Amino acid sequence: MSQTEPEEGSLLLEESAEKLLAPPSVSEFPIFNQEAAYDDFTTIDWFRDLNQERNRQRILARKKRQNYFGWIRKILGDAWQGWLVTFLVGITVGGVSGFVDFLVQWLNDLKFGVCCTAFWLNKANCDSWKSWTELISVNSNFLAFIFYAFWMLLFSVLSGVLVVFFAPFSAGSGISEVKTILSGFVIRRFLNFNTLIVKIIGTCLSVSAGLSLGKEGPFVHIASCLGNVFSIIFEKYRCNEAKKRELLSAAAASGVSVAFGAPIGGVLFSLEEVSYYFPHKTMWRSFFCALTAASVLKYLDPARTGCLVNLSVDYTTPWHVCEIPAFFLIGLLGGVYGSLFVKANVWWNRYRATCFIRRYPIREILVIASLTAVCKYPIHLLRMNTTDSLKLLLSKCTSSSTLLDCNEEYFKAACVLIISVAFTLILTALTFGIQVPAGIFIPSMSAGAMMGRLVGIFFQWLRRNSATLTRIFPCKNNSYCINPGLYALCGAAAGLGGVTRMSVSLAVILFELTGGLTYIIPIMITIVTSKWIGDACGTSGIYDEHIRLKGYPFLDSKCEYSSTTTAREILHPQHNEPPLCVLLEKGNTVGSLKRLLKESPYKGFPLIDNLESRGSLGFVNRIDLTTAIEKISESTEVSEATSVCFTLKDWKTYNLCINLAHINTIPIQVSEEMPLDMIVDLFRKLGVRYLLVVTHGELIGLITKKDLLKHLASVYRQDPELILYY
Repeated sequence: MSQTEPEEGSLLLEESAEKLLAPPSVSEFPIFNQEAAYDDFTTIDWFRDLNQERNRQRILARKKRQNYFGWIRKILGDAWQGWLVTFLVGITVGGVSGFVDFLVQWLNDLKFGVCCTAFWLNKANCDSWKSWTELISVNSNFLAFIFYAFWMLLFSVLSGVLVVFFAPFSAGSGISEVKTILSGFVIRRFLNFNTLIVKIIGTCLSVSAGLSLGKEGPFVHIASCLGNVFSIIFEKYRCNEAKKRELLSAAAASGVSVAFGAPIGGVLFSLEEVSYYFPHKTMWRSFFCALTAASVLKYLDPARTGCLVNLSVDYTTPWHVCEIPAFFLIGLLGGVYGSLFVKANVWWNRYRATCFIRRYPIREILVIASLTAVCKYPIHLLRMNTTDSLKLLLSKCTSSSTLLDCNEEYFKAACVLIISVAFTLILTALTFGIQVPAGIFIPSMSAGAMMGRLVGIFFQWLRRNSATLTRIFPCKNNSYCINPGLYALCGAAAGLGGVTRMSVSLAVILFELTGGLTYIIPIMITIVTSKWIGDACGTSGIYDEHIRLKGYPFLDSKCEYSSTTTAREILHPQHNEPPLCVLLEKGNTVGSLKRLLKESPYKGFPLIDNLESRGSLGFVNRIDLTTAIEKISESTEVSEATSVCFTLKDWKTYNLCINLAHINTIPIQVSEEMPLDMIVDLFRKLGVRYLLVVTHGELIGLITKKDLLKHLASVYRQDPELILYY
């Protein structure tokens, strides 16, 4: 990250209070709190913004009591804004999803051939489809590979060029950044319109290229961008960052809804994985937004199947209790795979950030695309569209099946699956992090499905060659008694669960995605096992690891902290550090405040009564102080020497001062003996930006979110057992 947020405490100004007492006689000039935007790469103050929203609601309530127009304005102009904006976001997300699905299908088929009668049709909707080798009347596998590699390189490079030169924030899946933004961090360009357009086009190109990635993760970013764009229209969300994040949570739910065709799973994903503040009304609006988006996608039907999902299963074979050890084995493999992938991907991204590769992102894309083409083309399962290969892996064995394991070629099928899993692990670890839009959901599910199918083949072979297992699995058709497709379904859950550590939302997404509600217990067993094994291997989910990798200020709500640390050991300043920069209630001038804002990079200043008692009176945010100074400087009666006082009591008696009512008079204050776990809960549950530390009413320091994160990192390095992930 190129910019960081400075600490919110600073050095004590050398100017004494006496030097600031030279006010001219001017009239009273009260300034009231104005709306002010947060700086880029800073943390919002949830406590302040939610209090601002309560004040706005009280004003509207008074207008409602005064006349009927106030009541109409409250109902139509305020109460319905949330529902209207989520409806607009849902419709747009559904429309964008339909466009992306259609374009991805067409571009993916373009790698293999073209429709001769109507080039804009994909292979499934064309009766005169011809491959590139058929068009030039040369039947050569090598030439077919050349065409395949050419289109893959072209699509990959185009996607990389768009990202590198027009919208760098559109790279990757974006879920790590969305989680950080929803926790209260401000990254302006990450959700703007330019990033949205490049993300949509880049996702179509990178997915169609055949790189080891998916489009599901980027849809969370795309939907959040649309939520941010629509929030500009409504003052309720435009002027309040905390309320805007409620809208972004609903938008994220709609992104997962259209990506998987799982509206309920999308709501649970937003609640479990990305949202930091999720009140009850946000859940309803997320549900409504996800429903709207899924309905629009169902109406558009880009795949022309008449179904919202493309991976429905029609298993009829019941699972047996004696298969539970196999499900635990699949979960174990998924957890090990997820841990290996996370460690490999984090190591590679750390190495990429410190070596020459980062200076040549387009060349890196070319190399990885070339490697992907060479590894994927010889294996039919990998050469296919990722969704189609996943559908094939989930299919059951029938008399007309063309799968290797259904034809009792178990050894050959096992070799193909093992090689495919290895290639998927390596290619995905290398690809996730390059400068193209890239998701991780479908590649993880595919790798897990391959491992699950492998376990299914093994148990199928055991049953056919073991009299004991034949008695345990009584069925009429010996060939298809054990369903490898069910094992692949459980493997898909285990693979994605091991990589992301999703649990409840993942189970619901899979139920909606495949319709396999009959197999709820096997899927839940594999998800829980993969999460346990992944956590035991010492890694977090891929999104949490990337948040740490990029240094974002994020307090994970799933972490439990246990330490004997108190507020005194965390606060700023510590021993041998300069004192705080504070503001006095009286004795400031316009000139001294301007110099303070010019010379100090800090985001706020504690307010005290005097330098002797250091009694805490509140906190003044930099953005509020800047707005006030700019406002009063417009008056011809104000000069650099005009005295300024910060007070809300009896301010009219100070005829020589300009009152600035920009004080947070109710900041959260804690004792120096408060333990670490309670401090963490205050930051997580109240969403405060800072804590003032006092002893007997005297201000001794403050704790910012960055102070806390820095301390937690040092504690974790000293004793990893003090921070427990669950």
